Amino acid sequence: MQDVTYDGMTFEPYIKRETIDARIKELGKEISCEYADRKPVFICVLNGAFPFASDLFRAFEGDAE
Repeated sequence: MQDVTYDGMTFEPYIKRETIDARIKELGKEISCEYADRKPVFICVLNGAFPFASDLFRAFEGDAE
């Protein structure tokens, strides 16, 4: 994997983006199945969690409020 530089610091990614995306899609399907007959309300509390939460919300295949 290619190193990532952020704010003058260099990091080696631990997990590939493709692996994260696949797991988010799996979680979205699991949540969709569990809440198929309901309308869940999704709330993202932490600012740093927003990128993950938005991907997960898009992976949800049902009606939500």
